[in-house]
Amino acid sequence: MKNTVLTAKVIMYAGMALLLSFYLAACTQVGRHIPAAQLIALDDTLREGEGRFSDDGLHVVYSYDRQGDSLVVGGRVAYNLPVESLDVYLLFIDTGGTVIDQEWVYSTGYSVSKLWGHSRTFERTLQVPDGAAAISFDSSTVPSRGHQ
Repeated sequence: MKNTVLTAKVIMYAGMALLLSFYLAACTQVGRHIPAAQLIALDDTLREGEGRFSDDGLHVVYSYDRQGDSLVVGGRVAYNLPVESLDVYLLFIDTGGTVIDQEWVYSTGYSVSKLWGHSRTFERTLQVPDGAAAISFDSSTVPSRGHQ
Protein backbone atom coordinates (compact mmCIF):
# COMPACT_ATOMS: atom_id res chain seq x y z
CA MET A 1 0.00 0.00 0.00
CA LYS A 2 2.84 2.37 0.89
CA ASN A 3 4.48 1.85 -2.54
CA THR A 4 1.17 2.51 -4.32
CA VAL A 5 0.75 5.85 -2.55
CA LEU A 6 4.36 6.76 -3.31
CA THR A 7 3.93 5.83 -6.99
CA ALA A 8 0.72 7.89 -7.21
CA LYS A 9 2.52 10.92 -5.73
CA VAL A 10 5.43 10.55 -8.15
CA ILE A 11 3.03 10.35 -11.12
CA MET A 12 1.05 13.35 -9.84
CA TYR A 13 4.19 15.50 -9.38
CA ALA A 14 5.60 14.44 -12.75
CA GLY A 15 2.30 15.39 -14.41
CA MET A 16 2.27 18.78 -12.69
CA ALA A 17 5.88 19.42 -13.76
CA LEU A 18 5.00 18.53 -17.35
CA LEU A 19 1.97 20.85 -17.36
CA LEU A 20 4.04 23.66 -15.86
CA SER A 21 6.71 23.26 -18.55
CA PHE A 22 4.03 23.40 -21.30
CA TYR A 23 2.56 26.54 -19.70
CA LEU A 24 5.94 28.27 -19.45
CA ALA A 25 6.85 27.31 -23.01
CA ALA A 26 3.55 28.75 -24.28
CA CYS A 27 4.24 32.06 -22.51
CA THR A 28 7.63 32.66 -24.06
CA GLN A 29 7.96 35.05 -26.96
CA VAL A 30 11.56 34.04 -27.81
CA GLY A 31 11.86 33.37 -31.53
CA ARG A 32 8.79 35.42 -32.47
CA HIS A 33 9.19 38.13 -35.14
CA ILE A 34 8.13 41.63 -34.08
CA PRO A 35 6.91 44.11 -36.74
CA ALA A 36 9.17 47.15 -37.26
CA ALA A 37 6.38 49.50 -36.12
CA GLN A 38 6.53 47.97 -32.63
CA LEU A 39 10.31 48.22 -32.19
CA ILE A 40 11.99 50.69 -29.85
CA ALA A 41 15.62 51.05 -30.97
CA LEU A 42 18.39 50.65 -28.40
CA ASP A 43 20.92 53.07 -29.85
CA ASP A 44 24.45 52.70 -28.47
CA THR A 45 24.96 56.47 -28.62
CA LEU A 46 21.57 57.37 -27.08
CA ARG A 47 21.54 56.05 -23.54
CA GLU A 48 18.13 57.38 -22.49
CA GLY A 49 14.72 57.29 -24.08
CA GLU A 50 11.04 57.64 -23.40
CA GLY A 51 7.81 57.18 -25.27
CA ARG A 52 4.45 55.50 -25.56
CA PHE A 53 3.73 51.95 -26.65
CA SER A 54 0.25 50.68 -27.58
CA ASP A 55 -0.78 47.31 -28.97
CA ASP A 56 -3.74 44.95 -28.52
CA GLY A 57 -5.23 46.81 -25.55
CA LEU A 58 -1.90 47.30 -23.78
CA HIS A 59 -0.72 50.88 -23.24
CA VAL A 60 2.68 51.65 -21.71
CA VAL A 61 4.21 55.06 -21.09
CA TYR A 62 7.86 54.20 -20.56
CA SER A 63 11.32 55.59 -20.01
CA TYR A 64 14.66 53.84 -20.01
CA ASP A 65 18.25 54.54 -19.09
CA ARG A 66 20.94 52.24 -20.43
CA GLN A 67 24.01 51.92 -18.23
CA GLY A 68 26.51 49.57 -19.87
CA ASP A 69 24.90 46.15 -20.07
CA SER A 70 22.07 47.18 -17.73
CA LEU A 71 18.79 48.80 -18.68
CA VAL A 72 16.71 50.63 -16.10
CA VAL A 73 13.17 50.68 -17.48
CA GLY A 74 10.12 52.17 -15.82
CA GLY A 75 6.68 53.36 -16.69
CA ARG A 76 2.93 53.25 -16.33
CA VAL A 77 0.73 50.44 -17.62
CA ALA A 78 -2.92 50.53 -18.66
CA TYR A 79 -5.08 47.90 -20.31
CA ASN A 80 -8.35 48.88 -21.96
CA LEU A 81 -10.36 45.73 -21.10
CA PRO A 82 -11.32 44.31 -17.70
CA VAL A 83 -9.02 41.41 -16.82
CA GLU A 84 -8.49 39.10 -13.87
CA SER A 85 -4.72 39.41 -14.25
CA LEU A 86 -2.20 41.20 -16.42
CA ASP A 87 1.49 40.45 -16.89
CA VAL A 88 3.68 42.78 -18.94
CA TYR A 89 6.98 41.73 -20.50
CA LEU A 90 9.86 43.65 -22.01
CA LEU A 91 11.10 41.93 -25.16
CA PHE A 92 14.71 42.18 -26.32
CA ILE A 93 14.94 41.99 -30.11
CA ASP A 94 17.86 41.45 -32.50
CA THR A 95 18.58 43.38 -35.71
CA GLY A 96 16.36 41.00 -37.71
CA GLY A 97 13.30 41.72 -35.55
CA THR A 98 13.40 38.38 -33.69
CA VAL A 99 12.83 38.19 -29.93
CA ILE A 100 16.00 36.89 -28.27
CA ASP A 101 14.92 37.29 -24.63
CA GLN A 102 12.01 38.49 -22.52
CA GLU A 103 11.78 39.81 -18.98
CA TRP A 104 8.75 40.28 -16.77
CA VAL A 105 8.34 43.95 -15.75
CA TYR A 106 4.84 44.20 -14.26
CA SER A 107 2.09 41.98 -12.87
CA THR A 108 -1.24 42.72 -11.26
CA GLY A 109 -1.43 39.37 -9.52
CA TYR A 110 -4.68 37.47 -9.81
CA SER A 111 -8.33 38.42 -9.33
CA VAL A 112 -7.90 42.15 -9.66
CA SER A 113 -10.91 43.16 -11.75
CA LYS A 114 -10.94 46.88 -11.02
CA LEU A 115 -11.35 50.10 -12.88
CA TRP A 116 -8.45 50.29 -15.30
CA GLY A 117 -8.49 54.06 -15.58
CA HIS A 118 -5.72 54.65 -13.07
CA SER A 119 -2.05 54.05 -13.72
CA ARG A 120 -0.02 51.09 -12.57
CA THR A 121 3.71 51.73 -12.37
CA PHE A 122 6.85 49.64 -12.64
CA GLU A 123 10.61 50.05 -12.53
CA ARG A 124 13.10 47.27 -13.17
CA THR A 125 16.82 46.98 -13.79
CA LEU A 126 17.48 44.35 -16.45
CA GLN A 127 20.54 42.84 -18.08
CA VAL A 128 20.68 43.62 -21.83
CA PRO A 129 21.42 40.36 -23.68
CA ASP A 130 24.14 40.21 -26.33
CA GLY A 131 22.76 41.05 -29.76
CA ALA A 132 19.84 43.17 -28.51
CA ALA A 133 19.22 46.04 -30.92
CA ALA A 134 15.68 46.97 -29.87
CA ILE A 135 13.03 46.45 -27.22
CA SER A 136 9.25 46.13 -27.27
CA PHE A 137 6.48 45.25 -24.85
CA ASP A 138 4.01 42.38 -24.74
CA SER A 139 1.38 41.19 -22.31
CA SER A 140 -0.42 38.12 -21.10
CA THR A 141 -3.91 38.38 -19.61
CA VAL A 142 -6.63 36.32 -18.03
CA PRO A 143 -9.95 37.87 -19.17
CA SER A 144 -12.45 39.02 -16.59
CA ARG A 145 -15.11 36.38 -15.95
CA GLY A 146 -17.78 38.64 -17.39
CA HIS A 147 -15.81 39.35 -20.60
CA GLN A 148 -14.52 35.98 -21.83
